Amino acid sequence: MAEVLKPTVLWLDGCFDGFHYAHANAIRQARKLFVGPVRMLACVHSDEEILKNKGPSLFDEQERYAVVASCRWVDEVVEGAPYITDLDTLDKYNVDFLVHGDDAVVDAMGRDIYAPLKAQGRYREFRRTEGVSTTSLVQRVLEYPRLRQECGYLDRLLEEFVESIPGPFPVVDFGSLSGAMASPFCSLVGAKVYVPGSWDCFSAGHVEFLRRVKEAVTSDSKVVVGVWSDEEMTGGPPLLTVVERALAVVQCKYTDAVLWNVPKCTPASRLGFEMVVNRDAYQHEPDSAQVIEVLMPPLQTLSKLQDRVHGRIDAFKERQRPSHIDQENVTT
Repeated sequence: MAEVLKPTVLWLDGCFDGFHYAHANAIRQARKLFVGPVRMLACVHSDEEILKNKGPSLFDEQERYAVVASCRWVDEVVEGAPYITDLDTLDKYNVDFLVHGDDAVVDAMGRDIYAPLKAQGRYREFRRTEGVSTTSLVQRVLEYPRLRQECGYLDRLLEEFVESIPGPFPVVDFGSLSGAMASPFCSLVGAKVYVPGSWDCFSAGHVEFLRRVKEAVTSDSKVVVGVWSDEEMTGGPPLLTVVERALAVVQCKYTDAVLWNVPKCTPASRLGFEMVVNRDAYQHEPDSAQVIEVLMPPLQTLSKLQDRVHGRIDAFKERQRPSHIDQENVTT
């Protein structure tokens, strides 16, 4: 009988506020530090802990717990994790290593808060993802539509996300298609269910909707998420670029494939999909795909996010000032 390897248990903590591609990439990279089975604990601070240490969060703890739990590289969410993790906490949860980005985290005296864990050999480090943080997202909301992220490296990050997913997981740029458009998805076994949308400001409501879609179809069906191009968005440009929005849905465990940069009005049947979720009123071309009705929960929108930010603007300005522990550049 083959020996069953014990998984390496990892602890990655943070606020995970405004969950974005750098959060997902931190979790993904942490797993890749180890050969063999890994059990990833994503440990999320409570509203109370965040308020006490750095000011109010943008999203409440239940929203943050839900979206972190939906990340395909997370095995378990530890709710209400302490703001500073010590050896006793790691022992309590049978954790082998705390994992963290390669940016320094120090207290008011300039001391490394993870020094005790490092001394015991229970600390491992991965490269921090550049280009986005909760702070930069808040700034983007405040300066919308002038400030938008344009990072060429995100195309490569999208490839790395896909490479980290076992089995076939097609992620296709609509602009690259020609002729038989469904061919990139032929590797998917089972009926293909198309779920188009903008997926801007991706958060707990989007996660719950995709979970409901998964629940509404047969277990062998494949959920293919369509991400509308930036040019197809109405009412102004999206907060997140099309690649950022594609990254958001790729990391979500309720998706099986992604077609991004897709025109809004393209019929699902013309794309080769047997079913489509909640065909919208803007769809004017004939479409033979079967329609599956799935109740849409309240979604986070740019307008709602702007209201959140502007309603807490003084507190957000205050939290940007130096504090006794600086974790803004970790996974906040």
